[in-house]
Amino acid sequence: MKIKTAKIVAVAFFIIASVTTSLAQTGTSSAYSRFGIGDLEQSALGQSLGLAGTGIGLRTPYEINPINPASYSAFYPAKNLAQGSTLGQLKYPNFMFQVGIRMKRTSSVLNEQSTQNYNYGLRSMATGFHINKYWSASVGLMPYSSIGYSTSLEEDLFSGAYDINIKTENNGSGGLNRIYFGNAFKYKQFALGFNANYIFGNQTIVAITTTSGSNYKSTIASKKNTDIRGLIFDFGAQFTDTIAHKFVYTIGGIYNANSNINAFSLNTVQQLYTINGQDLSNEIIRDTTANGSITIPQMYGAGFSIKNDKWLIAADYKTQAWSSALFLGKTKPELTNSTAYSLSTEFTPDITSDFFFKQISYRLGVRYSDYYIKINDA
Repeated sequence: MKIKTAKIVAVAFFIIASVTTSLAQTGTSSAYSRFGIGDLEQSALGQSLGLAGTGIGLRTPYEINPINPASYSAFYPAKNLAQGSTLGQLKYPNFMFQVGIRMKRTSSVLNEQSTQNYNYGLRSMATGFHINKYWSASVGLMPYSSIGYSTSLEEDLFSGAYDINIKTENNGSGGLNRIYFGNAFKYKQFALGFNANYIFGNQTIVAITTTSGSNYKSTIASKKNTDIRGLIFDFGAQFTDTIAHKFVYTIGGIYNANSNINAFSLNTVQQLYTINGQDLSNEIIRDTTANGSITIPQMYGAGFSIKNDKWLIAADYKTQAWSSALFLGKTKPELTNSTAYSLSTEFTPDITSDFFFKQISYRLGVRYSDYYIKINDA
């Protein structure tokens, strides 16, 4: 077994570059990201993102698909697969490198006021390669969840002879990143794979309430900073075969068991009291720490795909039991079990053509999901 030094250098280089770049990103601008571990990011790359996140039954030597680690085995294709079509005549790369860049627009309405926010930047970097005809691997970095929101609510009250103004501000930032090392092993039409995922990141939640009158101001500010790190594994399996040597179909499944990742939380509450512009009190009234774990709950899914020279059709189903997840030993009432369904198709006019526009793949997908956060039964 030999892996060229250039591959090892490339892997080390992009991991270092990815970590330093991605940690500064904010991947969302949604008030819902204050709940749970934030807005969950899909494991999808390139092709799967264009197919509405479908990927459990996808396998291709041209795309890296972390959704199902068994798909890495496609990096070393079986001989004579779909030999009656152009799929069996293609040349396959020995080494792949993918970079993902995103731009996300979020629209929100609060107190009949509409706002739009844009988030953009580097999303992911990944590489894939085969080690021998039975063993392939992938290494990559991508976001796992994102927190990013800023809300403000102001209210004027009248109490006796005094006018009182109450202003509440809530801000959140940060998120979790994921470095994965995936392996896949193939024997005939069967493939098994796993991803070892190191989850790491920091989340900061700030809430400020300011009460002011004609000659005084009282401010209470709370800040919660949580550092999260841990290792989780996910597993995948695929079976692939041909129909009349014209169509290639794949059936896949994925699973990960309950996993606990370490969490350390620092909570600080500070109060500032001012009369006639003079600070009378500025003290920390609470400073506590909590050390424990966060549960990433059990998840499983199934999917399939079928393709020929021009067309691909794929579908997925997956579910995850977030209602039983523990955060520093406690469940969160706003979390609920999530399910997702997707159906997608891809059309490529002629993948072997010398004409560039005939090699372009056109993708369309639909996705329906019950999100893992549920507020006021909505």
